Amino acid sequence: MRSPLLSTALVLVAACAVALGGAVVGLSEPAAAAATDCRSVPVEADGPLRSAEARAAFGVDGSGITVGLMSDSFDVSRGVTSWQDDVAAGVLPGPGNPCGDEQPVEVLREGAGGGADEGRAMAQLVHGIAPGARLVFATDGGNVDTAADAVRALAAAGADIIVDDVSPTGELIYQKTALSLAIEQVRSEGVLYLTSAGNENIVGAAGTPAEGRPISGWSTPSYRPTACPAWVTLDDTVVDCLDFDPSGTSPDPTYGLELGEGQSPKELIQWGEPQDGAKTRLVLQLYSLESDTPELLATSRPLAEGPGVTAATLATLPDPVDEGEYAFVVVRAAADPESLPAVTVAPELAGASVLAVEYDRSAGSDRVGVTTYGHQSDGSVSATIGAAGWSTPDQLRDYSSLGPGTLLFGPTREDEQPASRLSEPVVVHAPQMIAVDGTRTSFFGSRSVVDGEVQYRFSGTSAAAPNAAAVLALGWSLRPDARADDVLAAAQRTATPLVNPYAEFGFADEDVVGSGLVDASALLADLAVAPAPTPSPSAAGAASAAALAATGAPAPWPLLAAASAALAAGAGAFGVRRRMSRRAARG
Repeated sequence: MRSPLLSTALVLVAACAVALGGAVVGLSEPAAAAATDCRSVPVEADGPLRSAEARAAFGVDGSGITVGLMSDSFDVSRGVTSWQDDVAAGVLPGPGNPCGDEQPVEVLREGAGGGADEGRAMAQLVHGIAPGARLVFATDGGNVDTAADAVRALAAAGADIIVDDVSPTGELIYQKTALSLAIEQVRSEGVLYLTSAGNENIVGAAGTPAEGRPISGWSTPSYRPTACPAWVTLDDTVVDCLDFDPSGTSPDPTYGLELGEGQSPKELIQWGEPQDGAKTRLVLQLYSLESDTPELLATSRPLAEGPGVTAATLATLPDPVDEGEYAFVVVRAAADPESLPAVTVAPELAGASVLAVEYDRSAGSDRVGVTTYGHQSDGSVSATIGAAGWSTPDQLRDYSSLGPGTLLFGPTREDEQPASRLSEPVVVHAPQMIAVDGTRTSFFGSRSVVDGEVQYRFSGTSAAAPNAAAVLALGWSLRPDARADDVLAAAQRTATPLVNPYAEFGFADEDVVGSGLVDASALLADLAVAPAPTPSPSAAGAASAAALAATGAPAPWPLLAAASAALAAGAGAFGVRRRMSRRAARG
């Protein structure tokens, strides 16, 4: 790392050039310039996110910043490449890395066998954009309690930024969980926390009444009881069924689905009673309507043991399903006569071949299209990241999940007592920003052969989130004195606005594209000139700035004067190499 004075001077020069719309010549790090020559896989996000430009102009590479990653596993798949292969190929840091990035990824907690090593793919994306950042990984463990432990472990290991792509078992729609509370804890300690929005949006197919509309996710603020169809079967007592008709004039206990051949819709149902205090039990069922008598294909099972559980998911689904007509039915198997809770039917896998749904638009108080839940949209994270394609960065991916989230209760409690209802529902808008996906890795993602070369492309918001984290790492390495909220605010105000493809259907920008596409160059230019609690400028620098100001020279030439003074003061220290962490810089 350059000496602090020289780095400050170069940053000021770069900021001036950016402000004037020009380019900075000769300020790029040699390692950054040669990075593509020593890697087996190009850093394709560099173009649309302007991160290569930012590294060159401001001379930063993420050094001094630690990025924590939480996903399924790191090196258990025994697939196309291994961890060691990736280091040798220059796409991960470690001893023997041909680009000279020899600080290895630290694996705090490895995932169980059967993991896909998505965490290693995420690490490759972060390393490509911010090759100087230290990387730390921990598996989420599959449920909210183990994920909460992983978050705290990453923070304890020194993570400045944590990014995840997980939706562990036990996450709730209407209240925060142990994972959310752990995230809030580490954020209070100065950590910047990002999560992927999810890939659960489905857009109605061409030629259907739902064409172009987001049709995943359905919710209503109050359970509407109606009689069940005669063909509904359930081992438990059947009280009644949910009426999906928002008008209330033509009760309809079925939610029709038109499916193409492919994956089954793996759905989650939750209802608005506090965890550990539910008095209602709702059961989600999927029926095939292809015969005279509908055939039961799957029934939901609770997500946890014991009474008071407020969530269930479809089990024993056939996969793949045949093309045809299907229907969901929500059966009330236990009821509190005084409770008519809110109900959400949310997708868990948007890869299902859903062509159209019977209720494809919001009506009355019913809402269609909301697909974020849990820590993605309960207000616990710093930002939730949606996805745009790396080759079409001005266009939101049609699978990128949409907000908002709605909280009805306080967080779940360790003593397993039900939380109190909030005085008013809390609406949390998400995603906050967009980054690109679909870029290459050495092993993870969709496989193709291009001009005889095998390529793997990592798509989904799981790829967009680490790309965003890496850009923020660049910004924070430029300004290690900044706070997490300052870096995030700068990223949001400098993001490139995107067109909301669902505005005509009533979706607000803040629940679709947020502040827009992350822009590394604009972020660093903003941070370079933003005020910060730094020492007073030297007398020489102040005098030079005052002298130029007296001549009437327009901004940002005073910055160049300060840069010249800093260059003179720091010339003797030019050869000194020093790695200073963000936390050390803050004292």
